[in-house]
Amino acid sequence: MLRLLWLSTLYLLGAWFAGVLILAPDEVTLFWPASGVAYAAVLRYGPRWSLFVAIPILINHALFAPVPTAFLPYSVGSNVIAALAGYLASHAISGNPTRLSVRSGFGLTCGAVVMSATSGLIGTFGLFATGMTEGTDFGHAFARWTMGDLLGIICVAPTMLYLTHTGPREAPTRLDGQESARREKALWLACATASAGIFYFAGTYSGLYSLGLVSLPLALLLWSAVRFEVLWTLVGTGAAVLVITSITALGIGAFRSPQDPLDVALLLAFMCLFANVPLMLAASIAEQRAATRRALLRAVTDSATGLPNRSAFEESLQRIAARSGIEAGLLY
Repeated sequence: MLRLLWLSTLYLLGAWFAGVLILAPDEVTLFWPASGVAYAAVLRYGPRWSLFVAIPILINHALFAPVPTAFLPYSVGSNVIAALAGYLASHAISGNPTRLSVRSGFGLTCGAVVMSATSGLIGTFGLFATGMTEGTDFGHAFARWTMGDLLGIICVAPTMLYLTHTGPREAPTRLDGQESARREKALWLACATASAGIFYFAGTYSGLYSLGLVSLPLALLLWSAVRFEVLWTLVGTGAAVLVITSITALGIGAFRSPQDPLDVALLLAFMCLFANVPLMLAASIAEQRAATRRALLRAVTDSATGLPNRSAFEESLQRIAARSGIEAGLLY
């Protein structure tokens, strides 16, 4: 019951935020983070959890986004059926898409594409069948719906899967001498805050060219993927996409909300690529660090007893002597 409550709450919050980005009654939102909640739920807890989506969707339509009654079956069905399709596709490709590895990341991405396309097809058909998008091109609405779902999945699902993992981490990311210090993380946060401010204030003067400043947060995310724990990259990617998409979709400052179908497609495709690159890099580096740690563990462990071997004993003594500031020798 508790799991149902917090999953429904997260989904409802994501749906509410997506509604904020809609500027006209017949528009399809540019960003649907609720799809990431649904995708993570079915991957983590099983396909039967796709049914929970019906509850927050109906609440959302009752409180925040009223729609014709005839559209409700399409709205619920597009999300439930799409979550099941994404689950089947991701498991068929990677076997276990919840592991932190490049292969599982590829499976997650493919499942996300299948889920987004399925949701977009059913949802867009429902929009036209109920007369909610008169005068709007079907391909435009389908592309916008699909890419908005895909962007939401890429930004939300990996973080949820990482945070809801209850067992031991299969890909530990901390290795002596490779992790950054607190000072570097503080510097990263300062740079991230500054880049968000630069992006906003530059957009108040020239939104057309300042969109190129997204290279600043992308560079920070690549820095995070190389130097920090995976969670930093996951959260940073979601925050960056949230800020950039909100500023662009709402037309804040000199930014203009994209209306042309080609502009919308290019923007959403770029944002999906923007979000996916640092995540795949972080997964690749985490996988390499895990392999390095396993090799190091084998090198300092006796295979017969599982206890630290002679090399581990010597390294421990060397560290103790270095901390004590004394010169020591070892005789056998």
